[in-house]
Formats: sequence, structure tokens, C-alpha cells
Amino acid sequence: IDIGAYENNGSNPPIAPPLSIDKNDNNDIIVSCYPNPVNNVLNLSFSSNLNRLNKIEIYNIEGKKIKTFTSEKQNVSFDVSSFDYGLYQIIISNEQSIKTLNFLKL
Repeated sequence: IDIGAYENNGSNPPIAPPLSIDKNDNNDIIVSCYPNPVNNVLNLSFSSNLNRLNKIEIYNIEGKKIKTFTSEKQNVSFDVSSFDYGLYQIIISNEQSIKTLNFLKL
């Protein structure tokens, strides 16, 4: 069956093209999220000496936005004690990049 994704001459197993390119440049957001799982206070630690304004959005497992704020700090802490138990997603974005993290609230 020819689906046009790769060529196979029949002598070798088909090789699919890469689905993405691993790119690491100075614009990437490098961040640690701890503790994970968390009970009360979640910490974000940015491993970059670039002082960029980061927009931080937190979504619950249903996709509902729970919290939004911005920060230029290298270390950010925020209280999640009022959040329901479950899995959450953090989307961090700036003018150069977007990073997605997950954390578990206990």
C-alpha cells in the first residue's frame, strides 16, 4: 500500500522520515517544576540568565484555565493548596518560546 510517507524498495524495512527536529537554542525555556507531586506550594525554577517576561497559565485536566500570571523572576512559587486533587498542565510562554509541563496535586 502506498501512502506516500516513505519509499520501500522491498529489500529493506521502510524508514519513515523524522516527525520532528530536535532543536536546542538560546530561546528555549528551560524550567524545573518541583515538588511534583505537590501538596501546597509549587516552585518553578528557570535555568536561564535571560530576563524575559514569561506568561504562566495553569489548566486542569478538563482544559479549564485555573490561573494566569506573568513573571520575569528566575524562581517563582505559588500556592496550589486550594486546587482540587488531580493532574494539571502549566503552559509557559514568552515572545520566543512555549514550554508545557505537568504536575500532580495531592
